[in-house]
Amino acid sequence: MCAHLVRSLPIVGQAAVQVNLSDRQITTNSLTLGRSFRTDERIKDMRTIEKFTQNMVTSLKRAERQKVNLGPVDIALAKSFQKLTDLGSTVREGEFATTFEGQRLINKIRGKVQAVIGGGLGFTPEDRKELVDLALALQEDSKKLFNQAITEFTVTSDELGLKTRAVLGGIKPFDIAGALSAPSGQQPITATNPQTGQKIQSFDGGQTWQPIQ
Repeated sequence: MCAHLVRSLPIVGQAAVQVNLSDRQITTNSLTLGRSFRTDERIKDMRTIEKFTQNMVTSLKRAERQKVNLGPVDIALAKSFQKLTDLGSTVREGEFATTFEGQRLINKIRGKVQAVIGGGLGFTPEDRKELVDLALALQEDSKKLFNQAITEFTVTSDELGLKTRAVLGGIKPFDIAGALSAPSGQQPITATNPQTGQKIQSFDGGQTWQPIQ
């Protein structure tokens, strides 16, 4: 049994203090940090965000096929968007949502959504497309925050010498940089993923990474 055990975990994102841990304490602290990870808004809300966004994509496709009697489709679109933006910080604190243009567009769409739910005129085809495009942009923001949470908890777990796989519970980051390519004349930054040993590259100064194929 080691002489020093961790009695409480540090706040994620703060520097961890190096201590000696027993195997039992490592397991206990890994489970404790894992519970914090799973209840982090950026993690727990992601599945719901994907669900509502997919519902909206499906509704848009139905509207494009159906073309008439679109009242129920518009209600479904409006309610899904309303629930999506009601999720709180996971949606509202993303890169796009915090820009002036993002806030302007969200407020504009929210006004139309309230009108449709309140029994007003339905959406135009342009409204529906704009609504779904906005939902997809918010979902992309949420994926970045999801990945950020995974990075933060991974760093804390590694610094404490905990069982990172147990902390994350098999949850993996989104490959949101998969479609990136190098701008003309710009060389990518390369590195090695410390978890997998795989070579990775970034075309935006290290903000996002993608595997080197």
